[in-house]
Amino acid sequence: MLGRVLLTQEFAERLRGSNVVVNAVHPDLIKNKGLLQDVRGPSRWLTNTFGKPAEEAAATPVWLAASPETAAVTGKLWAKRKELPTPGMGSDLAARKRLWVECTRLAKIL
Repeated sequence: MLGRVLLTQEFAERLRGSNVVVNAVHPDLIKNKGLLQDVRGPSRWLTNTFGKPAEEAAATPVWLAASPETAAVTGKLWAKRKELPTPGMGSDLAARKRLWVECTRLAKIL
């Protein structure tokens, strides 16, 4: 999750002023037997027992994308229609830059 937050913040910074917003969403556990075909043991049982149906898990990302109240909010982490605090090293600018450089190197973008 930390990597997702760091990259979200970096994208938000790079796209500042472009009218593009970037946010990360934690969907919680999602019940989906198709996605879990290769997962075995306790992880699969936990997900299928306590996970939400995909339609329910999609509620926050759909709301975030369509809601006028979040239209200008960028670089944040969300769950259950609430902004979450930045986790651990999520405020570490140097870590964010290092991750960005490594991702672009691996993707051969730059």
